[in-house]
Amino acid sequence: MVVIGIGGLLDGNLWLKLKEWRGEIALETRDLAARDIPPASRLAPGAAPAFRGNVMLPEGSAANFVFLRLRDGFLLQELPFAIELRDFQVEYHATGQPKSFTSQVRIHDEEHLGTTPLEAAIRVNHPLIYRGYAIYQSDFGDGGSKLELRAWPLIAARAEPVAAQGEVGSALKVAGPTGSIKLELDDFRLFNLLPEPGAQPGDRKFRNFGPSVGFKLRDAAGEAREYLNYMAPVQLEGRWFFISGARAQPGAAFMYLHIPADANNSPERFLRFNARLRDAAGLRALLTRSAPPVAGQSPDFQRDLDQVRLNLVELFVQGGFAAVTEKARAVVPADRLQEATGLYLNILRDALAEVFLDVLRTEGVKLDQGVGEREDTFFNDALSALAALPAYGSPFYLQLTRFQQVEASGLQVTHSSVTGMVYTGFVFLVIGIFIMFYTSYRRLWVWLALEDNGARLILAGAAHRHSAEFAREFNALQADLIRRLGSPESVAGAAIPPRDAAETVAP
Repeated sequence: MVVIGIGGLLDGNLWLKLKEWRGEIALETRDLAARDIPPASRLAPGAAPAFRGNVMLPEGSAANFVFLRLRDGFLLQELPFAIELRDFQVEYHATGQPKSFTSQVRIHDEEHLGTTPLEAAIRVNHPLIYRGYAIYQSDFGDGGSKLELRAWPLIAARAEPVAAQGEVGSALKVAGPTGSIKLELDDFRLFNLLPEPGAQPGDRKFRNFGPSVGFKLRDAAGEAREYLNYMAPVQLEGRWFFISGARAQPGAAFMYLHIPADANNSPERFLRFNARLRDAAGLRALLTRSAPPVAGQSPDFQRDLDQVRLNLVELFVQGGFAAVTEKARAVVPADRLQEATGLYLNILRDALAEVFLDVLRTEGVKLDQGVGEREDTFFNDALSALAALPAYGSPFYLQLTRFQQVEASGLQVTHSSVTGMVYTGFVFLVIGIFIMFYTSYRRLWVWLALEDNGARLILAGAAHRHSAEFAREFNALQADLIRRLGSPESVAGAAIPPRDAAETVAP
């Protein structure tokens, strides 16, 4: 156990802590590329007798280093060879969990391999051992997939998208309502196997929701909101939606925005509807032109009613249905609040319907026979999405249009020069356990006392197991002593039972 303990201590990061204490190395806490890490945070091959480090390799790239995590920083450990990732493959269970992932790698080592690299496959629980270094398959992720995107405005009076391109891991500068916003492309997933909507707990029903892109929007103050957008529309309750999740905290649950898809499987109709609601001048002209005259009322009343409709639409755009309800609570007595709230919502719905009909006319939809069931359902879904936009927190909806996936494999490299010591300790431990359980030991005591007329000899013995066999051996030994030393009257002895080794022996 002592040998194993010493080996485990030497196999840890004791050497790194000693080097740091002596000022020979310094932890790096900045987010730097490997080539920019200073020499004080680098370890040459063989500098530490044992280490365990990780590296994320995109397909087609190579690295001759790993990162060692230590407290709140890291060190770069150089390797005496380079690892190149040729191809990465992953398989999934029906539950969406990874089933297996394999890395096809090449080891480049001119000193030992020459110009011919070593081809190998690394799988989970099947590491590659090379020159005393163990290379494990530990993780996987995105290696910088190339994405083509469309940014659809959500707070502007225009519906034309802005095209953008980027790679996962890169950042783009975009204009926001209060200044420049940093768009950080964090992740891309080709498959998203999630529980079937409406499935009961325990049901093993899953659906592939298709590719998705994860990104953050970071403002000038450094605060970020996280988003997860699915590329293809998803069918929910017989209707198709573009789904986008948003959250303000990394560990919080996503709040999902469901944008209804039009007949062309596009979000364009909804986004045109949203842009029309934010065009103040066009909205005023439309509501004034489309409002039916109220019989028996003056032009001033009609003008005031048009202004109420316009104000309600603006409130709805800024804060959803909750803003309209709060406005009613602020200006209407409590005894008439319910009646006034219902009236406000009816006026608002009629005004929104007029804007939606104008969007349909722009698309060329025939409205001679009225609005069909499909358009009516779309309108209701659009109102739900519009009411959720104020909490969405993004000035645009980011749509993934095309991608070129690049996968990355997470490899863990370990090396230890004290492995033999630990194994030796285990051998000693096994031998000791075998001796303790499968062997027995015996003890004999002889007391020889000189007296006036001769000598007294007392013989005693004990065994911790097999007491019956030992008793026979002890009796044979006693008989042999009697035969050698003299008559039985002059020799006495006894076998002490193993559980009472202090019993006295009479002469």
